[in-house]
Amino acid sequence: MSELTYRGACHCEAVQFEASLDLDNTFVCNCSRCQKLGWVFAFAPRAKVVLTRGEGATREYRFQNRRIRRQFCEEFGIGKEGGEMAVINVNYLDSVDPRALSPKSVDGRSL
Repeated sequence: MSELTYRGACHCEAVQFEASLDLDNTFVCNCSRCQKLGWVFAFAPRAKVVLTRGEGATREYRFQNRRIRRQFCEEFGIGKEGGEMAVINVNYLDSVDPRALSPKSVDGRSL
């Protein structure tokens, strides 16, 4: 699979986006946060992720000693991480079955 543009949204669809992603390079993390959220994630440069709806419907949450910024839907919690790279939860993508992917494991619990 090469880089393709995908559409996604939160459950309530208040926040919608498009992202250019390579789903051959997905990850799962065993840290307490990612594991509880069930994330399967992919990275994309910020410029390749565009909110198409809901810019004003997001809230900020900071974690990892407040270094990582996460914007998310106030109602449902869909989000993307802040910084030069965006982290997209593949579970939010339309027409993608994350269970059909082969994500690499990241040991976030040890960081």
